[in-house]
Parts: sequence; C-alpha cells; structure tokens
Amino acid sequence: SRTMTGFIYDQALMKENANWLRFDGRSCSSAKCHEVDAALKQTLFSWWTDLPYLNLTIAARLIKTVAEGQKLVKQGSWVELLQPMRMTRFEMLGYHYWCILHEGFSFKDVTNLTGEAKWGSYLEDPPANARLDLLEPIWVSGHAMEYMEDGIIPNFSKSNPPLLIYHADKGRSRAKREQNRENWKMVMKKLLHLYGDDQGWSRMRLYEEDW
Repeated sequence: SRTMTGFIYDQALMKENANWLRFDGRSCSSAKCHEVDAALKQTLFSWWTDLPYLNLTIAARLIKTVAEGQKLVKQGSWVELLQPMRMTRFEMLGYHYWCILHEGFSFKDVTNLTGEAKWGSYLEDPPANARLDLLEPIWVSGHAMEYMEDGIIPNFSKSNPPLLIYHADKGRSRAKREQNRENWKMVMKKLLHLYGDDQGWSRMRLYEEDW
C-alpha cells in the first residue's frame, strides 16, 4: 500500500474532472491539450486559489457538451440539464480545464512564489514565506490569515487586501466563531427533528451526537 499524500489526493480530484469532460491527453495534440495534460501530471491544483467565479455563458457551453457525452435528452435550458447530470467532486476544476481547452485561458504556475502546497491549494495551508502579497487573492484561508498575523508569511497587499476569509473554522478564532457554531448546531438539530423524516435525512441522525 502507498501512503496518501496531498499530491496523490489532489491529482485524483483533477483526473476525475478531466474524465468528466471526457478529456484524453493521449488523443489530443493541441497546445491547450498539452497544457491541461501537463497540469494533471504536475498536479497544478487550481481550486481554492482565489474566490471562485464563473461566466454563465461559458458554463452553459460546458454543461451542454457534458450532457451530450452522458447522452442526456436535450430539452429546455442548460440549467435543466444539471438535475439528471452525473456531477463530479470539485467541478470548478472541470470548469477551469474547459476554459483552457475551449475559451482561450491559460494556467500560470506560481510555485516559485508560493512554494509547494501540502494539500489542496497554496492558500489553504501556505508554506512559510509564501508570497501571497504579490498574488493579491480576493480571499484567503483562516490558516493563511493566522500565518500572516504571526509573521510566518509576509503581510498581504495593502492596496488590494483580501476581501474574505474562507475555511474560517481553521486557524485563530475570530468573529465569535464558537458561539456561532453552537447556534448553528441548535438550528440544524431543530430542522432535523422537524423535517428529517420527510426529507430523508435519517443518516444525519447517526452523526448528531458529534455536532
């Protein structure tokens, strides 16, 4: 058996998304195919590197093409194709690959600025001295915020500082995190007992004591 690493786990997620798009680097010889294929081999993980956003016109083209590959009946809008569609984990990666293959986008490898990530993106648990200040991300993780405050990584850009903190359950507590978590547990338990049977949430009750 082999030890699970961030490289192996992230690469598996990336390949799932490439397969979802029916991408095969062996049968495609264009420069853009080579770019995606190289990213898969090097595990250039593009999810969580900045606040996710997408162009819905591009998303429509992606979904319609995936629907054809899954032999879904064409009817209505691309939004209606989502319900019967077999999705994949972290489908934002698939959107990124589509944009490179079909929409004129490119990857930018910033490993020289961030160092190699332990798992996921370099923003989730950035290595010491990672130059996030030069990349000016719109959001950063709770860990990244704490590392900046503790001087483990340089201060963020003053002219374009991060707007949001994600994975706020990680790193230093802020914004009344513990109290908000307790409030959320109370709300979820009430919803579970009021609507759990009707909504088929019975499995959630197995984990209720862990909340």
